[in-house]
Amino acid sequence: MHVSSLQANCDAAAAGAAGGKLPMGRARVRLLYEEYVHLPLLRQVWEGPSTEKPVLEPLFAAGFHGIELAFLLLAEFVSDSRRYVAKRPRVELVADDIDMQCRLLTEVVDAELEEELAEGEGTTSRLSLTQPFPFEGCPPTKAEPGHSPGLHRLTQAIQAKLPGMSTAERNSVIKLVINITSAFSSFQRWTVGLGIEHQLQALQAAVGLPPTQYPRRPNLDYDSLVRPWLCEQTLTCETYTNKEDFFFRTVHLGTDCWAFVALARLASARQLAQAGSWHVAAARATQAARILDYMGSHVLLLTSMSLRDYLELKVELEGTSGEGSVQVKALRGTVAQLREPLEQALLGSLPAGADTAHPGSTDSAAADEGDGEGLTAEAGRQEVLQRALMALYEFPDHSPGLYNYVRALEVLETGLLGGFYYKHYCLATNVIGSEARGTMRRAVQALKAGYETPVFPLLDACRVALGARLDAEFAHRKGRIMQGILARAAAGQAGAASGPPGIAAAAQPAKQHAGQAGGQAAAAPAGSGCPFAHAAARPPATGDTAALGAAAADGITRFEAARHKLYSWEGVPPAWRAEVAAEVAQQAKQLSLLARPADGAPPGAELAKPLAFLDHAWGQLAPAAQHRAWREAAALFQLGNSAWQAVFSRILPQAAAHIKSLLGLGPDSPACSVQFGGNTHELVLRLLSSLLDTRQLGSLTQAGSGAGQSSRLSSCPDGSTAGLPESSVDSVGATAPGDGTVGPPAMRVLASDCEFYSFSRQLNRLIEAGLAEVEEVPCEPPATFPERCCATVAAAAAAGRPFDVVYVSQTTFLSQRTLVPDIPALVSGLRSAAGAGHLKQSAPHDAAQLADAAAESGDARQAGEQPLIIIDGYHSFCAVPTNLGDAANDCCYVAGLLKHAGCGANCAFLTLPARLAARPVLTGWLADPSILAPDSPATLPLGGQVGYSPNLALQGGTPAYVLPLLVFNHLMQLWRESSPPLSVEGLHDHVLGLQDRFLAGLGAVRHPQINAATLLPPEEPARRSHTLVFRLPSTAAAAAVVKELAALGVLVDKRGDHVRVGFGPDHSCADVDTLLVALGAAAPAGTG
Repeated sequence: MHVSSLQANCDAAAAGAAGGKLPMGRARVRLLYEEYVHLPLLRQVWEGPSTEKPVLEPLFAAGFHGIELAFLLLAEFVSDSRRYVAKRPRVELVADDIDMQCRLLTEVVDAELEEELAEGEGTTSRLSLTQPFPFEGCPPTKAEPGHSPGLHRLTQAIQAKLPGMSTAERNSVIKLVINITSAFSSFQRWTVGLGIEHQLQALQAAVGLPPTQYPRRPNLDYDSLVRPWLCEQTLTCETYTNKEDFFFRTVHLGTDCWAFVALARLASARQLAQAGSWHVAAARATQAARILDYMGSHVLLLTSMSLRDYLELKVELEGTSGEGSVQVKALRGTVAQLREPLEQALLGSLPAGADTAHPGSTDSAAADEGDGEGLTAEAGRQEVLQRALMALYEFPDHSPGLYNYVRALEVLETGLLGGFYYKHYCLATNVIGSEARGTMRRAVQALKAGYETPVFPLLDACRVALGARLDAEFAHRKGRIMQGILARAAAGQAGAASGPPGIAAAAQPAKQHAGQAGGQAAAAPAGSGCPFAHAAARPPATGDTAALGAAAADGITRFEAARHKLYSWEGVPPAWRAEVAAEVAQQAKQLSLLARPADGAPPGAELAKPLAFLDHAWGQLAPAAQHRAWREAAALFQLGNSAWQAVFSRILPQAAAHIKSLLGLGPDSPACSVQFGGNTHELVLRLLSSLLDTRQLGSLTQAGSGAGQSSRLSSCPDGSTAGLPESSVDSVGATAPGDGTVGPPAMRVLASDCEFYSFSRQLNRLIEAGLAEVEEVPCEPPATFPERCCATVAAAAAAGRPFDVVYVSQTTFLSQRTLVPDIPALVSGLRSAAGAGHLKQSAPHDAAQLADAAAESGDARQAGEQPLIIIDGYHSFCAVPTNLGDAANDCCYVAGLLKHAGCGANCAFLTLPARLAARPVLTGWLADPSILAPDSPATLPLGGQVGYSPNLALQGGTPAYVLPLLVFNHLMQLWRESSPPLSVEGLHDHVLGLQDRFLAGLGAVRHPQINAATLLPPEEPARRSHTLVFRLPSTAAAAAVVKELAALGVLVDKRGDHVRVGFGPDHSCADVDTLLVALGAAAPAGTG
């Protein structure tokens, strides 16, 4: 079409609208553009739908107009006789364009019906065109098929040209047809047909493909909804003299079709945002972003034009351009309007009295008058908005819907600037050159302003500010991954999965530790997870290891994801989390603690506290468990006295069942009861007080012995037994004072030489009082401790001085090494040793052999003459895998919930074998709560019988351990809810992997005190706890190291000259790297 004919059309249109006067300026450009691309032909369909309730029609019609135009283009391309034009790239580009349009249209139509039909009608179905027809507001259907002029022309063109095509050209056309028919599969989920399926089958038949079989169903009234013949008129109403003219017009017209859809999506997004439906508004905005990105790819179709032919056409198009598209011109402004609901929401969430100075206020009016005050107010408003946005970016879980909307605006901005404007600039530079001018005499370079100017500058400023702040905050991690790669490359291990030689090593996969329960997490991904392995199990750099590394790189393991989720703050209410964060910050400030965020901490280091590597998990509790427990405790407090029923009937039994499970017993195991107390010292002292009874030293009664008789756990020096009735209640007063007994002999105790202060102090006081006689077994070397302990018991029995009590720590508090990796074996060995003292001269090497030898000799002492065995598991429980097994009926296991369970102070437990009916001298009312029964007397008469409830025998007064028990129960529930369920075994392997990572990087730190020379040798995994210990030259040196690290925001602790570095399930590989960096920073200050 020549400019003269175009001008004539414009003159006629203008004369009808304005009395014959031609429009000027932008109106003229718009008129020329719309008439050139034939936009009025299609716009009449969008603006004048044929149905009464046009919910679907406008967008459906606009989308299918774009598809019809693409069919027409393909028909023209197939028929093109120019030999210098490469047809294959052109038709493949348009086929891809059709596929994208089909997918976008399905998404748009379904979402439109979902929201618009359901508005105000709660019973309306939201299944869009996938639901049975008819339904209220549904588009019209008919039984007979419709007609697509574009498909008809394409089929005719292929039939005409196919016989003369080469094999390569024929294959290209067959591929084209396959791609087109496949694109239409997007609509197959609908319960109605399009009405043009028969034409798709005819297209397949034209190239010899078997036709796709479509189900028999009603058809949309394609002809009424789309009026596709109007698209065909864009081809037939003109005589095109330039070979690229129809191509150029049609691409622009298709762009306007989808610009109409995009504007509708943006208007819907704004409306939804104003109503507070942030998630749906975000989905609308994201949908619009995808359409904008498509529009950019669509205009790039024009890069396949013949340059010579287009440049001839360009001369004739002088006077208008794509700038004449009102819809395209409106895109930036419409997108920018989506910030208004966001700003209103942010300003509305600020505290009352905040200076927001909305535009339109007096201050804003003053700005218009130029007095400067309004400008200051607006600047203040922008500052307030930026602070609110920064908080939203840092703490997205506080307002997830609003945060999702903000991120959708970022995607939308990218779709407009990078998806459409930038691609438009690329089109211009590709077709006419970067230094040329377009048909409006506008420089191509001027198009840069379109994509270089942000739509949401405030969001951009916030991202810059937040990035700069976090760059400074995490400067100690800068280049960590890259340094690790260089370190491995320098060591000749690039790509291998072996451990890093330096402190800045990135996360690397490693073999799963053999002891990990449930087959969890064979390996972790490089750079993200943690290696679940210990050093001894790590394989050399082989092909198998490389394959393992590749598998690990697929993603974070399920176990690591579950562990990370457990310690995240996502599962707690934002308000409560904010309160905790504020209180933590205040308390940390008062305590002069330097905050350093741990990996996996709340975004933005919300909890301002140091990164702790202590020998316990206190302070590293799973936030969800803490919140649930405190909420339940608050409810129980409100119920007052009635809450005790919940404590005794539900909370204590639940905790007891969890503890038994963690100790390898069934939750309902009858082998032992679980006794609770405020601390382990209280429980142990009450238990020992049973042996201090002047009438029955060492004669804790054994339930199940002969009637009226009892056997003793240990013998008195004179070999006598103080017989008591089977029932502990009936036995009261069985042996009266004044029977000639001078006083109890000293209680003989065997313990290690490194028990915790509480027990050591108590023993010292008992020794002072003449109530105890103690022997020690050295802890070193730990590997032979069980055998040496059994040998000592055997020797004492053979000498006629058996032990009444054997008290041994499973893991020592000082060196943190496990003395008793196998509790059942030790208990069996001790039992056998106590009854096989005569074998001491030829004692077998280990406890198991000693037990076997004693059993064979038949000389074992009776059960009642055995020592009371107490295993102190405080430093092992919930950290080191423990299985009491058969020993649960032969020993007491005492531990607390503070150390590794991390559930808080003031709660401990002791497992009491069911065969022992303990009657502690030190007791309280709770040991026999029957006093609260309705028929009980109001007071207890002095001199009366003292009864004990089997499950509460070691209790004292009113318990204060309800809150930590609640935390523990909820923590165990979270373990079970995790996918996969968490376990002590799995978390222990995680910690071993962290220790390996730390040890692998320690050499490069070169710290003068914390190094391999001062490290107490890590034992094999079965004897390793969660804490590594360094023995320094002096207490002062140890204190200096602790102080240096604290000044860097990292906490470790010490006992005397031992520095203890503890690792827990809350730690990640990144936390370990932070510790190593802190040690490196402290190294110059270290002293020898």
